[in-house]
Amino acid sequence: MFRARAIRTWQDAELAAVDHMRSIGFAEAQVTGSGADGGIDVIAHDAIAQVKHYGQPIGVGPIRELRGVADAHHHLLFYASGGYTASALKFADERGARCSPSWSSATSLQ
Repeated sequence: MFRARAIRTWQDAELAAVDHMRSIGFAEAQVTGSGADGGIDVIAHDAIAQVKHYGQPIGVGPIRELRGVADAHHHLLFYASGGYTASALKFADERGARCSPSWSSATSLQ
């Protein structure tokens, strides 16, 4: 079951992504830790996720970067507290990346 989490920092956002991924079947999801993660913030057996805690919608660039580091992972997830531009959503759909619809639907932004 997915539990709401107050998101105040990028670390909170990454933990919320872990919670969500576990709730959709990636039981071993975990934060990659600090340091050079190559653009991957959360990893599971067959999935990777990138998390952006920005106040504005993200564009195509970060999703393109995630697609580029995907390697053999079959599931690509993207979480953005500020949402996505229309072009970013179109790009993600065409490339098989899943964009979380909105942090506000499942979490509290304060």
